[in-house]
Amino acid sequence: MEAVQSIIDAQQAQLDSIVEEIVEVGDKIPAVIGKKGANIKKIDELSGADLKVNKPENTITISGDAAQVARAKELIELYMAGGPPPDCREEVELGSERGRYIVLGEKGTTIRKIQEETGAKLTMERGKTFVVVEGDDEQVAAAVAQLDELLDVHAFTERVEANGHIAAIIGKQGVTIKGIREKTGAAVDLIGDMVKLTGTQEAVTAAKALVEKIIADEAAGPWAKLKPGEICEEMQLGDAVGMVIGRQGTMIRTIKDDSGADLDISREGSGEGSSLCRVFGKPECVEKAKAAIAEILERHTQMKERRAKYEKEQAAKKAAK
Repeated sequence: MEAVQSIIDAQQAQLDSIVEEIVEVGDKIPAVIGKKGANIKKIDELSGADLKVNKPENTITISGDAAQVARAKELIELYMAGGPPPDCREEVELGSERGRYIVLGEKGTTIRKIQEETGAKLTMERGKTFVVVEGDDEQVAAAVAQLDELLDVHAFTERVEANGHIAAIIGKQGVTIKGIREKTGAAVDLIGDMVKLTGTQEAVTAAKALVEKIIADEAAGPWAKLKPGEICEEMQLGDAVGMVIGRQGTMIRTIKDDSGADLDISREGSGEGSSLCRVFGKPECVEKAKAAIAEILERHTQMKERRAKYEKEQAAKKAAK
């Protein structure tokens, strides 16, 4: 009988020691509950208290002895403030701003996917080339493994000799090089007369093909650029090449804009009279450009004749003295 009474007294003492407290969490209730209830379960395990969530009223009722309730309340407040310190923290070096872009992904899709799949928290500060990974040991290990694999896949590199055609690869106002980057997803960097391509093997292969085509087209001359229905004709500029090009290229740009044709000027010899102009485009555009060039050549000839006449007259006057 005394044994039974002892059990009853112990149970009553346990009941008497139970404390109940209601904690208001407001709009922080999702942070306290956590993804799939992970945080509230952890609070329950670490404190030993019993927790009941009332979502409509944004409250949590804590039951247990005084120590359990106090510990649970402390953990709830920590999660309301952003969570307790992580069990594990690692920094993964990204190497460059491009590494940041790779980890972030378009509109942050990649970094969110890694966080969702591993449960780890990934943080990148603006201007920093590393990502901070936080969570428990398992979560951090899984996230770091995904980051390492992602960066490794995007680290494939190839180099292409530009053979003096860097300007063509860049394009007017950088349009061509920007197009290569956008079409392929590869990083395109210029180092002297070298083009460095970095990214996935697929992206680098695609970018390399575009770069090599530009170099081949430039080496082949304007004929490689001809579209169906277009023609290419040649004109010798002689020593009038400066007039055709104009100050800072103004005249040649005007001819291109007015005619719709394209012009390619090259020096095919070392002396005067060796400048060749190739005019290409639609036949009517080519004719218009040729007419404009012919007019400049005529003016240049007239100027030379006037200069020669003047110099002859000055020489005669000098001889008569």
